[in-house]
Amino acid sequence: MKRKYKEGLIVTAIAIAVMAASVGITFAITNTPATGGDGRNFVQRALNLAPPPEVVPAEIPLQAAYAACRAHIERDVGADLQSAHFDNRASRHNASENYYQIFVNVHFRSSSDSVYSRCNVSSIDGTIEEYRLRSDEGFMFRLF
Repeated sequence: MKRKYKEGLIVTAIAIAVMAASVGITFAITNTPATGGDGRNFVQRALNLAPPPEVVPAEIPLQAAYAACRAHIERDVGADLQSAHFDNRASRHNASENYYQIFVNVHFRSSSDSVYSRCNVSSIDGTIEEYRLRSDEGFMFRLF
């Protein structure tokens, strides 16, 4: 009986040691603070691997965003479009959201009224995320 008790105790101690070692290694690999600031994790530093390259999406220039907005206005308004003028004072780039907010003054052939257009153009791929064409009349227009 003593022999079985000793064997069971040894097997239990080995099992606990294996579990503790696996938990400790897993904790060390997943929760190692980034030392040196090179962006490598524990395994990459241990194997002396190069850090992964940082992927930064290329941004389109402001002129390309305006061209996409103007093309959208031309398709929307059609033959009634007399002129469209880029508003460089109001237009801006929102780097945190990755889009250009383009403002364009639009004039129609059929009317002497000025219309204000706003396009949110993705700075990554140049697609129109939001588009508005509004008349510059009254207090409510200035709220939007």
